[in-house]
Amino acid sequence: WATYADQLENLGAHVIGGIFLAKTHYKVNRQ
Repeated sequence: WATYADQLENLGAHVIGGIFLAKTHYKVNRQ
C-alpha cells in the first residue's frame, strides 16, 4: 500500500513539475 501511494505521489509530482516547466518554457519562448 505504502509503496503504491509513494509511486502515485511521485507521479503526481512529476506531472506537476512537467506542466510547470512547460508553462515556463512557453512563456520564455513567447517573449
